Amino acid sequence: DGSGGPAAPGPPSAVRGGTSGASSAAADEVRFVGLAARLRPWIRELEVREAEDAECAAVMVEVSRAYWRARRALACGPLTHRLRQLVAESVEVTQGDGGRRGSDGLGAAAAVGRCCAEALFACRSETQLHAAFFTPPPASAPRPPVAPELETLAYPLLDVLRPLVLGLKHVSALCAVVQVLDTDAIAEASRVQSAGGGGGSGGADVAAGAAVESLLTRLLGDARERLTFRIQAAIRDEVRAFDHNSTAAVSAIALISGQPLTGHPSATATAVGAEAGPDGRTATAGLANTGGGAAPPGERWYPTLRVGLMLLSQAYACLPRTVFEGISQEVLEACTASLLSAASRHAAQAAPRESRLLLISQLLVLREQIAAFDSAFAVTTKALDFSATRAMLRDLTGRRPHGSSAVPASAVGGGVLSRVLDLLQRSAPSVVSTQSDAKGSLDAELRRTCEAFIRDTSAPATKPILDLLTAAQEERGPTAPAAALPSASALDACFAKAEAAVEHNVATAYARMSAYLPQPSTQAILFTPIKSSIFDAYGRLATLLNATGAAEAHEQRLRALAARLETVTTPPSGAAPT
Repeated sequence: DGSGGPAAPGPPSAVRGGTSGASSAAADEVRFVGLAARLRPWIRELEVREAEDAECAAVMVEVSRAYWRARRALACGPLTHRLRQLVAESVEVTQGDGGRRGSDGLGAAAAVGRCCAEALFACRSETQLHAAFFTPPPASAPRPPVAPELETLAYPLLDVLRPLVLGLKHVSALCAVVQVLDTDAIAEASRVQSAGGGGGSGGADVAAGAAVESLLTRLLGDARERLTFRIQAAIRDEVRAFDHNSTAAVSAIALISGQPLTGHPSATATAVGAEAGPDGRTATAGLANTGGGAAPPGERWYPTLRVGLMLLSQAYACLPRTVFEGISQEVLEACTASLLSAASRHAAQAAPRESRLLLISQLLVLREQIAAFDSAFAVTTKALDFSATRAMLRDLTGRRPHGSSAVPASAVGGGVLSRVLDLLQRSAPSVVSTQSDAKGSLDAELRRTCEAFIRDTSAPATKPILDLLTAAQEERGPTAPAAALPSASALDACFAKAEAAVEHNVATAYARMSAYLPQPSTQAILFTPIKSSIFDAYGRLATLLNATGAAEAHEQRLRALAARLETVTTPPSGAAPT
């Protein structure tokens, strides 16, 4: 450019413009380069003398201020115009609907990326122009002195992008913006800063990179705050306020239970997007097939569960660890409460067993999915308890001095002083810690529901036998060596009830459980305690029959009952594996 300095890098092709604002800025820059060629000898002389001459130092300060005032007046307007033009070109669809249409907020992310590239280019151009007038700062300087001036000059970047970011409503659009800022724009500014520190252009690129990185860090903080707010709003609107009587809820329950609605379209929900977290792991790694069969993962998830896991995946990839800890606890708590409400609503329209199986299947999915996130899903809240302080203040202002009302002033003063000392020594507020463990609550609810299902399934098959054993024990005399043999009619009634319970209750429960939980391993874990409880009752009945000498008469029937229980969990021959 005729100034003796290195040429400024050209802008990316995506941000080159032929507008009048850009042409005017380029013409002003050319005029400044010509002015630098005439003023550079005088400025160099001032730089040489400013260390020894206070007057030269003062003149040098005023020259630098005048330079930056002129550059702000000439460059900020065109930069603002170019940035607004880039936003208008990129987010025509995004503006007005929060990124819900078009490419789901990718227009906003593209606008942010292009604006950041344009601002970085403008700052690098300014450092090159500044180097034509003044001696560049050393590359080893941690923060070059021109960086604050460049930050002020590039402030239109925040003025243009902050309203765009704060106006986004859709979580996926904000996630796209956060990822562009964090992984692309700030990384590029840091790279420019590091490359400038290695030589070549001296501290020029260091200053440009530092200025843009500072602005983008602030914008990234705003974007993350907005993302946190929108995630909390989504939890409130799409999870906590979900209508469990809606068509989506009814069709989801029908699909989960293995009984699709006739003529109803299949669920179109897909699995949670596998987004890499800050540590490089996939947030949905080890996806559970609890809702399984041949259906894609996530297709048999309840709508609020799907939304909650999606929010967790997005927050895990875009928010700092400390913020994610609080958000994850809130999401898990809301999802658990929503599933409990869905099961309660389902219990009013179907058998209690159906609601328990629905809750078990979805809580298992939730517990298995959150294992991929590096979080305790618990938060500890600390607060100050001022109850002791209030009590002491009440005592200080409400009590009179001991003795009669005619107390010397010195005594009154001494009593007040004593109570003030007590206030300072014994009434300090205490710290109260409260922990909210959403994962512990989830595990407790899952355990309670599984125990209820096991108890309700095994009770009809074991109760006739246990009642018979209890009656036989009560009939035994105080000196009898063993329990009395029940009557033949009592034994026949016991066997009939036990056989009916296995056939109609246990077998039906296993079939319904298989529909909700198609995975054989999950079925075995949940049904093994039921079989153990029933076989234990059979064993106690066999012991009674052996003790009374009636084993041969009833052994065949007891064996048939045990064999029928075994066939309940055996798939029919020729059946396709689950």
